[in-house]
Amino acid sequence: MQLQDNKLIIFLGKLSEQEIKEFRNSYMNKLHKGSIPSRLLNYLQKHHPLFPKKKMESKKIHNAIFKNTSYNHNRVINAISSLRKELKRYLIWKHQDDFPFEKDVMLLQLYERYKLKTHFDLQLKSMEEDINEIKLDIWTSLKKMRVAHEKYFDPKKEQISLNDGSLSTAMKNLDHFFTVSKLKYACELLNRNQILQDELPEIEFIEEIKGSYIENQSALCKCFLLAYQLFQERKEDTYQDLKKTVEEHISTFSKENQHIFLTYLINHHSYRKKNGLSISRVELFDIYKYGVEYERFIVDGVFDVNHFNNIVDLGCKQKDLNWLKDFIEKYSPKLKEDIRNHTFIISKAFIHFEKQEFEKVIELIGRSEFKGIHNKLRYRFLQIAAKFENDEPTEHIVSLCNSGEAFAKRSSEMGDNMKQGLANFLKIVKMLLSSKSQKEKIITKFEKGEFIYFEDWLKKKVELLK
Repeated sequence: MQLQDNKLIIFLGKLSEQEIKEFRNSYMNKLHKGSIPSRLLNYLQKHHPLFPKKKMESKKIHNAIFKNTSYNHNRVINAISSLRKELKRYLIWKHQDDFPFEKDVMLLQLYERYKLKTHFDLQLKSMEEDINEIKLDIWTSLKKMRVAHEKYFDPKKEQISLNDGSLSTAMKNLDHFFTVSKLKYACELLNRNQILQDELPEIEFIEEIKGSYIENQSALCKCFLLAYQLFQERKEDTYQDLKKTVEEHISTFSKENQHIFLTYLINHHSYRKKNGLSISRVELFDIYKYGVEYERFIVDGVFDVNHFNNIVDLGCKQKDLNWLKDFIEKYSPKLKEDIRNHTFIISKAFIHFEKQEFEKVIELIGRSEFKGIHNKLRYRFLQIAAKFENDEPTEHIVSLCNSGEAFAKRSSEMGDNMKQGLANFLKIVKMLLSSKSQKEKIITKFEKGEFIYFEDWLKKKVELLK
């Protein structure tokens, strides 16, 4: 029986070699040296990180850790289960300082359990001081409410006033948690609906929240309210207010919220472009550069590929090629593994194209069978544009366009917007290759405001037509 897809094997595959060594040396060898889970870990470590199928057969694992005993599959499963439990305990122990509030709450509960009142009071006081230093997110108010709750509902207090500060503080923080959370989820519904175009569910209490908003609310609350208004009304004044407030307070927000607001600002530019409105590429590139500088587009160790591709496109258009080259080298290793190498190749090809090194583009992208729908699309229009610039035979380029049209028809990965963008690109390339000038027809096509891949390059080619 193959165990390659076992939860423990997958878990260990996400750890680095150094992390597994630390788990073995600082935990397993000290507490469980020579035990069955320890022997299992030693075996699995030898085959990390690929864990070949042949080595992950239940019988092979059994023979390695239960020598001179008859095969019993259940023994192997029990050993895996025990090691997985120890791995979870180890990771909690190792990373407990990464979650200081949760660690403090656990200590508070332990002091209460052992009736250590002085320890309890000092811990609570320390938590009150520390809570004001954490980065803002929707859970900040809930954490503050938890501290105030522990203070107010302390059964050891002899008497409580109705005006007790901790009670009113708890209620205010509860209100703030509800307000910010409701706005945040409402914003995400509207943001996703821009792409999915589904029927929106009714968002209860949102009008009451908007009506009760007061200026002394937190910057986080203000940003989510402005974002909600922006999604609904798409007014430029609202966008500028949101951008200004984010710029002033972003350092106080959690990484998650920094990522969210930068994405909202970027998506507004995408909305304007899709609706035929002008955008400021300089401003958009500055937002991206800020996100790159502070690594706000990296979530769970992975760089968002859509942001990565947009940065490459903008960097080329802004002619900031030295910065872009450094960006690609530094951050392509943080892309998802299955598309990492191909995205790196395509991105380098874009820089060669911008430098008018068209033969290098053709050579570089001609070596690979690209994975990921974005890479497949970018490969097609980059290949056609490079061969067009390289004065390759018209019939060859038309053949590539026909191949692109067939690809769009059979692809299940492409959305309607992608298909339209590719179809428009291919149609205009064919019109450019026509023996009779199609300049006026192409200009009319641009004026419709439909999405077109590689539109800037196409417009430059049209300008050269008579």
